[in-house]
Amino acid sequence: MEYANLSPKMQARYNKIIEVAAVEFISNGYGRTNVSKIISVCGGSLSTIYALFGNKEGLFRHVIARGVEKFEEEIRAKIDIEAETDLRSFLTKFGEAYLNLCLNERIIKFKKLMISETFEEDKKSVEIFFEIGGRLILGFLERFFGKKELEGRFKSKRLDILAVRFCMLLEEPHTRFALVNGIFPSWSEEEKSAWVEDCVEFFMHGAVYSESTEQRVEIEEVNFAIL
Repeated sequence: MEYANLSPKMQARYNKIIEVAAVEFISNGYGRTNVSKIISVCGGSLSTIYALFGNKEGLFRHVIARGVEKFEEEIRAKIDIEAETDLRSFLTKFGEAYLNLCLNERIIKFKKLMISETFEEDKKSVEIFFEIGGRLILGFLERFFGKKELEGRFKSKRLDILAVRFCMLLEEPHTRFALVNGIFPSWSEEEKSAWVEDCVEFFMHGAVYSESTEQRVEIEEVNFAIL
């Protein structure tokens, strides 16, 4: 996230604060992260934090939002969101961008942190992480599924659940291996593309009506109406 009215010097400080804060949050957890330490590394004063982010919660929100923004930038570079209506093409491009995000080492570290903080009394960081990260990304996919051009294509009307299922197809079991064992896939771009294509194919067969199935359902409904 960038502020249009920031001077180049202040924008650079903003970027530095976000970078250092991400490391501190991952290393210490949300509750134990000291904003004063972040300032001591970045320079400036606590008033800089208050001016840019409001408080520590605001800073954490900006850190998470930065990852989502990078994902959105990659998606929008690949897809004309408004014009795209080809479901398979969209899923393939979305899948490639989603894998780049969810299997990023920093994102995995944040996920591991969020799992541990789920058991903390104050779950504010977990709520923020899934509000800004998970829900916005899933919402992006859900909104595409809800396009008028795709009406009637899906076997379920729960587009939110379909979005979750597609993302789970893409990232598992790789996320689990990374979280538990620290093992990240060492695949080439060709292997990654092949994985995405397999996931898209699986989803298209399981969640989406084929043309022949659509015709069969329509015929059955018409016959039932006649009877």
